[in-house]
Amino acid sequence: MIRAFFVILEIIGFLLFFIPVLLIIYIVRIFNKKLSGEMAQYFIRGVLGLVLVTTGSKVELRGLENIPDEAVLFVGNHRSDFDIVIAYAKTPKRLGFVAKDEMSKIPLLAQWMKLLDCTFLDRKDVKKGMQSILQGIENIKEGTSMWIFPEGTRYSDTPANEVQEFKEGSFRMAQKAQCPVVPVAIYASDKIFEAQKPRIKAANIIMEFCKPIRIEELDAMQQKRLGVMAREEITQTLSKIV
Repeated sequence: MIRAFFVILEIIGFLLFFIPVLLIIYIVRIFNKKLSGEMAQYFIRGVLGLVLVTTGSKVELRGLENIPDEAVLFVGNHRSDFDIVIAYAKTPKRLGFVAKDEMSKIPLLAQWMKLLDCTFLDRKDVKKGMQSILQGIENIKEGTSMWIFPEGTRYSDTPANEVQEFKEGSFRMAQKAQCPVVPVAIYASDKIFEAQKPRIKAANIIMEFCKPIRIEELDAMQQKRLGVMAREEITQTLSKIV
């Protein structure tokens, strides 16, 4: 429970005590959007890295050589609330997330997420959903890689190598932006919290970046099965780890 207390304290402290930093970055954004984004990324990566250290967990990165130089769409399996913490702290790319629309209603957190080029997806509203996709496409074209969990929600009560069906609509961003899709297999992140709620325990996590799927190399039929292809790649990678 001690780790959980300090993690919560760090998150609350970040949201409350760094309001001046948030305001400064927003002012910079008026004059230089790229610089403000880089400032926000640097700051958040440090904060979330500290949160990860507080849990006592270690992350082994594999497949870094598979990450292309250009902006990409990362797609990963989703077993823990800490998946986002791990991804932001450890992915060597300027990064934005596709998040649930409910998160856009959380004060301060929503403002930080907007600075980080995150988009909020409302699956119940087609028009808002399309706006989110278009924003993600623009982010990719401007050099920010996007990350999405195509399962649509978190699954921590299934076998470690079992990945739920990916929603094909999650890949429209890559298809429209013509950017590579990088499947990411995250192993054991649920052992930090979900496996023994409400306690937080140290875990040995593996995050492996699989070989990129390049849209331009696929025919029309294959592009319609991007979700299936990415899911299979992640499932096979997790099976090797397990």
